[in-house]
Amino acid sequence: MKKIYIFIVIFVFVFGSVGLAQNNHRNRNNGSALIKVIHSEFGWTDSRLTEKLLIELSRNGNGAVVNADLLTELPEFPVGRYETDLLIDWAAVAGKKYLVLVSVEFEGLERKKTFSLPLIFHKYQNIGVISGELRVIDLIRKRNIVSEHFKIEKEGKRIIQAYTDDDKNDADLHLSAPEKIIFFSELERELAVMLSDRIRGATSLR
Repeated sequence: MKKIYIFIVIFVFVFGSVGLAQNNHRNRNNGSALIKVIHSEFGWTDSRLTEKLLIELSRNGNGAVVNADLLTELPEFPVGRYETDLLIDWAAVAGKKYLVLVSVEFEGLERKKTFSLPLIFHKYQNIGVISGELRVIDLIRKRNIVSEHFKIEKEGKRIIQAYTDDDKNDADLHLSAPEKIIFFSELERELAVMLSDRIRGATSLR
């Protein structure tokens, strides 16, 4: 009887430890993501979008989010950035649950005529624009869970011209270097909030 009791205790201890380890492993991976931001060669060169997105996604502390560009063990990023199988194979080394891929196709200023009163005046305005593609891949289930286009705009400096001028290249619309840095920093922060809300809604990064 004593031997049976000892066996039961050992059985419970061993399998209980295994179950606990498995649960800890699942919990550790439950809210973990690899973040990769790809920037177009044409656009705002001083982008800090990766940093801002990491801050937003880690704000609640419910998961480990990692910048893929800082992991030296990752192989070279695949050329086929939208081929799910290639992306899964590439990201597998990191041991995360999700791969978040943000491809920025355009980040810059557009000058638009936002209002015109015939024969009296025009209004021109700088519009900050960031657009691209968001992909979120569940690396455990090996499938896309988010695949969509995104675009965000922010109104900037504006001018009113006489109707006869009608010049969208007016020097008064020009942003100085410090003004551009501040403007795009705010726009990227707004985009990071928008993307992180979308990512949290589709994943366990809550």
